[in-house]
Amino acid sequence: MLFRSGKDGKPEAKLVNLKKDLLIIPNVAIHFNREINNGFAYNPQTDMAPLMGLDQAGALELVPCQDAGLLLQTVRSLPQGSTPVPRVISAGCVVQVDRSLWVDMLRNLTLNAQRACQGIEGAAITLRCERRAGQVVFTVTDTGCGIPAADLPRVTEAFYMVDKSRSRAAGGSGVGLALCARIAGAHGAKLEITSTEHVGTTVTIAVPEVLPSERLTIKSQGPKQNFREKF
Repeated sequence: MLFRSGKDGKPEAKLVNLKKDLLIIPNVAIHFNREINNGFAYNPQTDMAPLMGLDQAGALELVPCQDAGLLLQTVRSLPQGSTPVPRVISAGCVVQVDRSLWVDMLRNLTLNAQRACQGIEGAAITLRCERRAGQVVFTVTDTGCGIPAADLPRVTEAFYMVDKSRSRAAGGSGVGLALCARIAGAHGAKLEITSTEHVGTTVTIAVPEVLPSERLTIKSQGPKQNFREKF
C-alpha cells in the first residue's frame, strides 16, 4: 500500500489492495477491474503520474531533508512487528525532496524487501545513504529470494508480479514498484535495480546533495520551500 501524508500528518492518499477493486487517491476513484473488463487501455508509463498528481506543476513540496531523518521515518512507518527490521546507515547528507513522497517510496521498497525475506533464515535488510561523486545515493538492500533475471526488466511495470501467488498472499497488488519509479522520476531520479536469484536485491536512487551554501539560498526563496526539520 502507498500512503501520502498530508500537511496535518494524516494520510492524504492511499493505494488499497486491488482485491478491494478500488484505487483511492485525491479526487480520483477508479474501479480497475470494471475498466479493464470494459476494454480500458491502461498504460503504466503514462497513467501513473496523473493518478498521483505528479504531472501537475508544483506537485512536489521540495524541502531540504536530512538523510537520517528520512531513513528513520521510513522504519517508523513500517507495520508493527514486521520483519526483518532494517538496519539504517546514514551519511549526514541533506537532499531536497518531497518528504512524504520520498518516505512513501522508501517504505514501499522496504516492504517489498521484507516480503522477499520471508521464510529465509538470517535474511536481512539495510537502508543506506552515502555520497558518490557529488550525488546522495539511497539504497534498499535485502538478502532475500532475489528476482529472476528474466523478470528484472519488467518489475517496475504496473501490475507485474514476479511470484503472483506469493505477492497476493502477502497483500501485494503489483503496483508498488511502478509508483516508486514514478516518485523517483518526479524528482529527476531513477530506480536502479540489481538482483540475483537466491542471493538478494538492491534498489538504488540517486539525487543531488544540498550543500550548506545552497540551503541558505533555498531558505531565502520563501515559505513554500521551508525547513521541516532542524539540521
